[in-house]
Amino acid sequence: MSKTHLIERLTGQVTEIGDYRNDYGTRMDPWELVLPMLHDVGAAAIIARGIPRATAYSTLKGVRSRAHYDTYLAIAREHAVHSLRGRGVGAAG
Repeated sequence: MSKTHLIERLTGQVTEIGDYRNDYGTRMDPWELVLPMLHDVGAAAIIARGIPRATAYSTLKGVRSRAHYDTYLAIAREHAVHSLRGRGVGAAG
């Protein structure tokens, strides 16, 4: 905030919050991106990564598994990279 804006706010010239505060929205839950990718990959590929069968199927139904979250993120990342490369888009990794 510039010095002028601060003075305007302190003297009451600007009273609306939107006039002096930036709003960047809310943070998105990464799970909203991960779960659809896990659906694309499918249960067999998830189980092949060492996730127990029942856990894999529960996850695909929307139940979160904290114990396997890092593995799910890795699977989703690999799927995203593979998908982007298949479309001719370069991706880090």
